[in-house]
Amino acid sequence: MKNLHRWLRISLAVILLMNVFFRYNAMLENFELRWVEGGWFSWLAAPFAIRLFIFTEAMMVVALLFGSSKKSLYGSLMLLLFYAVEMGWNANNLYTGDLPIFYFFSTTVSSILLLLLLGINVFLLFSKNQLQWRLKLVWQGVICLVFWISLFVLNPLEGKYFKLHTEPYEEGVSDWKPFFDKLYTQYPQLTDHYQLLLPFFSTHCEVCAWNAIVISAAVKFYKNANVVPIFFDSQDDIDHFVEYTQLELPYLVIPLEMAFNLVGDGFPAFVFLENGEVIKDLSPKQFNYAEIHAFFNQE
Repeated sequence: MKNLHRWLRISLAVILLMNVFFRYNAMLENFELRWVEGGWFSWLAAPFAIRLFIFTEAMMVVALLFGSSKKSLYGSLMLLLFYAVEMGWNANNLYTGDLPIFYFFSTTVSSILLLLLLGINVFLLFSKNQLQWRLKLVWQGVICLVFWISLFVLNPLEGKYFKLHTEPYEEGVSDWKPFFDKLYTQYPQLTDHYQLLLPFFSTHCEVCAWNAIVISAAVKFYKNANVVPIFFDSQDDIDHFVEYTQLELPYLVIPLEMAFNLVGDGFPAFVFLENGEVIKDLSPKQFNYAEIHAFFNQE
């Protein structure tokens, strides 16, 4: 029985550790958007909240492996119950509803695994034969600190992601007049907007698809639709892209040569207009949380 308890506890800790590692290393932005879309946090707060949550998960893993009392099991039980609430609360999210908390499994398998882990946790918690693994709290703290630092090495939170891009736009040799003629001919009402965002998307670009999903979520979150996506691909490709990203916005299709003339061959690109003039253009890295909040949060 003692060996069974040991392996059940280790299994619980290892699965939680895998969940922390893979989410932090590969899918962090998806969970940030998930919590924003679910109404839990703002665009600016979500990146900090998800990292603090992952640190809490890491502490639970250390406590499970090296704790000497039932407190670690109470902590892991609260964590698993939070997983259940998170999955249920965000299940109806339009863009991230099918993202399971154990994302390296399918949604169904993730739900079954969660029930299994809850059962194991409750069994260990109420079992009379408790393992007494002892490790001084200071060493548990050191392990947590090392783990915390290593996570930031894997996926650093850079301050520039929360700063507005302030460099002045340089027009260069780009000729915007043919584009504006086409834009305002098709959508004359847009000339009345004080500020407008033009995201240039390629339908064959995964980064474009992700940013389109982010923009779709931001439009609904802030109830601000001063956005006109720009495409240059075939109508079939555009229809598929729009359906996949739920980009329910008026868009403009322009010739490929015109798109390259305006923003080069780096897609996606994000161009901001103010009073009908280009004021700045951003790369995907520059189109950060601060830019999203500043633009979409306008009255």
